[in-house]
Amino acid sequence: FTGVFNNKKIELNSWEYTDTFTLGVMHRDQSGIAADAMLLIAISEIKTDDFEKTFIFIDIFENHTTNGGFETFFWDSAGQFSHEILEAYERIGALETASIIYDSFLLFNEIPIPKDADLRRSILSNFKPDLWNTLDYKFYNSSDNIVFLVLEFVKENSLQFD
Repeated sequence: FTGVFNNKKIELNSWEYTDTFTLGVMHRDQSGIAADAMLLIAISEIKTDDFEKTFIFIDIFENHTTNGGFETFFWDSAGQFSHEILEAYERIGALETASIIYDSFLLFNEIPIPKDADLRRSILSNFKPDLWNTLDYKFYNSSDNIVFLVLEFVKENSLQFD
């Protein structure tokens, strides 16, 4: 697939899914797998600033939890950015959501959440499948208006976004 981020073209020819990535917003056509690859490129290789990363981390978390909840988020490669995602929600003022995310960390009995996917998956495989239901419910019913808070964050920091 091909993506564009900050006017920089990114191509990954080995993926069978197509995504577009423009100005930090993901649009999925098929799978979060390709989106995870774009996440790793955007965060690791492109030198984005903290303001753009805040926007990207929130987008990634919202997409993963919408498409499978907390368990899917932690299972996928995006889970390696758990603490950065918590900071992003705090940064935009989504304190209820940040609290729910922090509560999910407590289930691991290990903080920080492991960056290593195999280690995270090993821990996750010991959990009962319904363990995440309460947190997923709280997240889906949070009173934080994430879209509004992100828009306000961008508006207040508009000079930081190119």
